[in-house]
Amino acid sequence: MGAEATQISAFTAAAAHTLCFAGLAVAHSLAGRGALVSDPALALRLLVVCEAPLVIVVFSLLRRDPKHCSFLKAAARGLLGLPIGALLNAFGAVVLGAPVGIKFWTATIY
Repeated sequence: MGAEATQISAFTAAAAHTLCFAGLAVAHSLAGRGALVSDPALALRLLVVCEAPLVIVVFSLLRRDPKHCSFLKAAARGLLGLPIGALLNAFGAVVLGAPVGIKFWTATIY
């Protein structure tokens, strides 16, 4: 574990966050005005489909140790983190009072 981590510049970090914000803005505009209120499951699904690949690619390119962690390994970690994060988010929603049951499962998981 003696390998040195690479540092990124402030410009690179700002560019990464700007790209992710632009992806979020595009996904929000594709969802339509008021879609988060009228059909939240569809709007959030569209946001995830548009934003997740962009975030995984951007932050996989900015991995800490490129010599020991390949791009594919970093992308696989990002893809593995998506369902785990969704389940943790759903668990937190249930703890905070979201309705529980098969009928409400799709609304809770998204």
